[in-house]
Amino acid sequence: MYLLIKCSKDFLRILLTGLVIYFVVMIESKSQYHGQGDSRRLSLIAFSPRIY
Repeated sequence: MYLLIKCSKDFLRILLTGLVIYFVVMIESKSQYHGQGDSRRLSLIAFSPRIY
């Protein structure tokens, strides 16, 4: 039972991380300014450890 809960938590964590990355990539593709994309990528890197 514990292993099942652990696996589902890992799955949700991976899914959430994937959604965040996908959302940022979508914003970057819509944005015409590469400088903003770089700052968003840095903020994503800063935000990522909090997900785990």
